[in-house]
Amino acid sequence: MTGQLEQHQAAIEERVRGGEGLAGRVFDAARLDSKGGLVRDNYVIVTVARGSLGDERLTAPQRADSDADYYIDIRTVATTAAAARMLLDRTEQQLLNGPLAVQGRACTSVVCGVTRPIATDMTVTPPLFYVDADYSFTSRRT
Repeated sequence: MTGQLEQHQAAIEERVRGGEGLAGRVFDAARLDSKGGLVRDNYVIVTVARGSLGDERLTAPQRADSDADYYIDIRTVATTAAAARMLLDRTEQQLLNGPLAVQGRACTSVVCGVTRPIATDMTVTPPLFYVDADYSFTSRRT
């Protein structure tokens, strides 16, 4: 059996991969070549964290399937600033397209928290561009 965090991560990645041009471009970490350097390509990094477990009662014991808030961190990486923006737009269209489908759970719609300005990674030549954005949603037992 897969844990709750893994199930939610899989649902988010599946949703993002369904976006135009995003199939094969969604990963859970930066892409590295055989020498440990960053891969020069356009892709999306998706990481998910779970907040505290709770069932809206201070005395309720925490369980692995308790209600929880989930936090999604997105980083789009691209060879141009325009491509980084485009990847974020397509990713956001997917994430904000209604509640996620996770078996045995009722998820709220994903909401956008903060989108940061485009940044440039000058440690690689030519540079890579990236945009970070944060999202969240709540997942409850059905």
